[in-house]
Amino acid sequence: MRGLLGGIVLVAGVGGLGWYASQGPAVTMEAALSDAATDVANDAQHAVTATVSGRDIIVAGVVEDQAEQDTLLAAFDGITGRRVVNADALALLPVASPYFFSIVKDDNGVAASGNAPSADIANTLGFDGLDIANGEPDGAWADAAAAALASVVPLKSANVVMADAAIVVKGVAATPEELSQFNDLIAALPDGYTATSEIDVEDDGTPLRMTLNYDGETLSGTGKIPADLSIADVGIAGAATSLDLQESVIASSDGVWPDVAKSALTALGSLQSGDLLLEGTSVTLRGTGTPDEIAAAQDALATLPDGYTASSDVMLADDGAPFSLAVTKSASETTASGKVPADFDTDALGDVAADALDTAFITDDTGTWPGIAVAGLTGLDALVAGTLEVTTDAITLTGDARSPSERDAALAALAGFDATTDITLLDDGAPVSLSLSYDAQTGATVSGKLPSGLAAADVSDALGIAVSEDAVNQSTITSDADLIGPLAALRTFLPELATMDYAASKDAVSVEAAAVAGADPDRLGAAMQAALGDAVTVSVAAPSELPAQGATRTNLFTGAQEVFTSGYWLPTFDFFPTPQACAEQSDIVLARDKVQFVTGSAELDVQSIRAINALSALARKCALEGGVFLQVSGHTDNVGDPDANLALSQARADTVRDAILDRGLARSVVTAIGYGDTQPIADNETEEGRSANRRTAFNWNFE
Repeated sequence: MRGLLGGIVLVAGVGGLGWYASQGPAVTMEAALSDAATDVANDAQHAVTATVSGRDIIVAGVVEDQAEQDTLLAAFDGITGRRVVNADALALLPVASPYFFSIVKDDNGVAASGNAPSADIANTLGFDGLDIANGEPDGAWADAAAAALASVVPLKSANVVMADAAIVVKGVAATPEELSQFNDLIAALPDGYTATSEIDVEDDGTPLRMTLNYDGETLSGTGKIPADLSIADVGIAGAATSLDLQESVIASSDGVWPDVAKSALTALGSLQSGDLLLEGTSVTLRGTGTPDEIAAAQDALATLPDGYTASSDVMLADDGAPFSLAVTKSASETTASGKVPADFDTDALGDVAADALDTAFITDDTGTWPGIAVAGLTGLDALVAGTLEVTTDAITLTGDARSPSERDAALAALAGFDATTDITLLDDGAPVSLSLSYDAQTGATVSGKLPSGLAAADVSDALGIAVSEDAVNQSTITSDADLIGPLAALRTFLPELATMDYAASKDAVSVEAAAVAGADPDRLGAAMQAALGDAVTVSVAAPSELPAQGATRTNLFTGAQEVFTSGYWLPTFDFFPTPQACAEQSDIVLARDKVQFVTGSAELDVQSIRAINALSALARKCALEGGVFLQVSGHTDNVGDPDANLALSQARADTVRDAILDRGLARSVVTAIGYGDTQPIADNETEEGRSANRRTAFNWNFE
């Protein structure tokens, strides 16, 4: 080295003199000395500076050892043109013993202090502030320091002390995996260097895991969860918890494990019951639920982030009990209970109250149960009341049938199935019918087989008189046959009938009657036929025999006492006859029974016989007991020819008078007069007024 430096000095000197001789001025010489001194300083192992003042060279910095100092100063001395070399600020590199280097890693990062053999090595290690000193164990110190520095990288925190060739490391590793990485790195020290370590491990290194069970009421389980998932977040809404979970001191590595756990818990909570395993990046779900619950669980699992996988084995919920159906039918309601498969169409139950019926979420594997149940329901529907039991392979039907046809319908529904039946007939199946016998003196009697819902009281209401029962058989079945509909029209003719036999069935209705004395059987029969319609067969005959003159009876229809007089049944009156009293009684009669004529003629309507009989009896009493006589007056409206109207009114008055006289009165008792349209009592401009003007009036006087 000394030979090399001597050559450098000689060249520099010769070159300097030549340059000096050519440049001359002092400034130029100072610059040359500075360049030469800088070149010498740059060859030093450590930081050495050389400045020139005039021709003096001032040297500062550190050198490796005395030998390097001697060589360096000799080189400065050899610079041509220098005057003095001042090396007071040049020091030998200190020797550290022990040779110390420390590393600290914490939340703020990695810091180092202590010694380094050179600034270049300090820069390579990444720390400019180290103390440069001699005394390192050997030339491998830089590799040993780099290995120690690398070993703290996987640690959460560390404190490394390197004294000569002995290294002591204290620190914290998050998991055994980080500890293993540290051990591998620290084991790379060069020969001659030793390391002892004391590393605390925060976590046992086992993977994150939750094994949970949910029974519909309580969530229980074990596992290990990361620090970024709270135990309070491991739950299902509305469920109790019984958890034995280990909380790791470290957070999940990817930051999404807690969200995955919450999604998996949502999926588990959607089911009626189940098990959940969340381990690492894998989610496994098993359990039972309804179709909607299963869909909700699948939706929750579908939200897992990339990198996570989910598998599920979820079945439809079922308690394992066999399918069954029990139905009870009464007159007021039908109820059902049991358990039916998902493929059973509950519409087959109709209006059955099925609050106690459980519909499973699984179907019938055999595919036969729904058909068996529908057959049983069809059979029960044919009965008026009963019970039905359906199991997986049999039907038991008991109950009451209204008729043989309903019983047969129930049995037909069960044909081809293993069925046990016990059906009681409530009706013999014979068709419904109604027979009514009426006698104006003895009353009315009903007999026959009446359908359900029809009673003798209904017949009485329709006919308007009390009826008694004679061998009435009440059916348990209803019928669409209208057995009493014609009675409403027939009741208006009862006062004109002495006797009547009424027969009604589903297929026919007939009336055979005898008219009261004095009534025209043919006209009465025609009127009844018109009122009852062609669907009813009507036959009216004259009475077979007449009672004796003076015979009495009570008219069942009117309740009046009647006396047979001159071939007619005339009612009796009990009052003292005066013109006013006779008029009042006349008004009472006409309010109940009308005197009417066949349209456009003077012929009395067939039902006017009631009013004529009553007016005849009244005229007899008033004339014989009070000397009060009756004047019958006829009136018309103003429609048509006045003369014709006058003639019609007179004819009608004469007809009424003759009818009254025909019942045994003297001609002097009753007179008749027609007024035509000359005495209106209402406005002839309206139909209502004209109707009022068409009238027969009865006036009572002493003359």
